[in-house]
Order: sequence, then C-alpha cells, then structure tokens
Amino acid sequence: METHGQERSGDYEQALELIDSVYEAALDVDEWPRFLDRLCSFMGAIAADFYVRSGEANTFAAFTGISDDLMREYLAHYHDQNQRVSALQNTRQGGLITDFDLLSPEEISRSPYYQDLIFRNGYGLCIGGTPLQTQNQTAMFGVHFARGVNGYHDDNFRKLKLVMPHMRRAVQVRNRLNDETSRVERISACIDSLSTGVVLLDGRYRVSRVNDAAGGLLGRACSSRMAN
Repeated sequence: METHGQERSGDYEQALELIDSVYEAALDVDEWPRFLDRLCSFMGAIAADFYVRSGEANTFAAFTGISDDLMREYLAHYHDQNQRVSALQNTRQGGLITDFDLLSPEEISRSPYYQDLIFRNGYGLCIGGTPLQTQNQTAMFGVHFARGVNGYHDDNFRKLKLVMPHMRRAVQVRNRLNDETSRVERISACIDSLSTGVVLLDGRYRVSRVNDAAGGLLGRACSSRMAN
C-alpha cells in the first residue's frame, strides 16, 4: 500500500507539471509540441497529436513522435481512411474513444490505414479525446502507443480525464488571444487605409499606433520645430 501511495503521489506531481505546460502552450504556439512530449511521458506513449478545428478547417495543429515524412504520407494517402477523426468530431466534449470503439479486430486486420501506415511504422493503439466541442469549434487529440503495447487500461483513461479540462481551458485561452490579435490586426489595417491622420492611445494615454497619414503629419511637425 505504501508503494502504491508513492506512485500515486508521483503521478499527481507529473500531472501538475503537465497542467503547467499546457497553460504555457496557450501563450506560445511553440510550446504545444513540448506539452505533447510531456503528455507522452505521462501516458507511456510514443506519439501524440493535437488539432483545433473551426468549422471544416483545421486552424491549429501540433504533433510529436511523428516524423514530418510520415505526416506527409498520412495526409497525402491515408487521412480520408482515418475513422478516428470523424469519430472525434462527433464525440461529446470530454469524451474519449479507442480504436476498438470504431472497428473490430478483424476490420483492423483488413484496414490499409492500420496495416500499411500505423503498424508498419511501429505505432499501435490510440486513445483519442475531445477536450472542447462547441457548435463551431472542436479541439481533438490522440495519444499513440507503441505496437504491441496495450494502452487501454483504466489508469490511462483516469490520467487523461485528469488533464482534459485543463486542455480545454488552454485552448479557450489560446483562441481568445488569437481573436484579440486578429482584432488588433484588423484595426491596424483599417486605420492604415485612412487618409485622415489617426493616433491610437492605450489605457495610460500612451501612443500605441500611428497610421501613415498621422506619421506624415507628425514628421512634418517635428521638422518644422527643429527648423525654428
């Protein structure tokens, strides 16, 4: 019992580190592969991927443990055969799926997607999850185990359920930051197109943005003052 308690304590310490890393990833796109690396270590997996979809388009993707060449091969020849994707798009928020939820072992044995791509490259079973599911947006991930490793034990599902709410919140933070960035870019593009001089101030009345027309006026004003 003492050993079990030590293992469980270490498990939660790992979970806290993982949760920290997913919030760091929300603030910096480059951090998402690092988060996925930690997720693989936490799960005893060899690869993981993460996608955010808006409508029918992927707006963000990150992966680890999958070579770029293999990803290109997958996208070119096998993506349409991957039933995990459509299943995750139709999974309730917080839901998890396995390969055996989608296909029988016999169907997997006849599937080119599994036999020619997944198993041939040393990958095996996958647990997929949907941290975020709204009318217009879906966040999906997959955790991939090595060929011959059974990742379908209760502890792995418990671990994913522990982390999943934080993944959802991190995606929501990322989306809000993206929306704010897009809003600022749209405003900047708009004021740059105006022939009227515009100077934007922040909450402390400091200059945050000057369009070309205003820049020209300020430049001429400065030149005039220096001349005098």
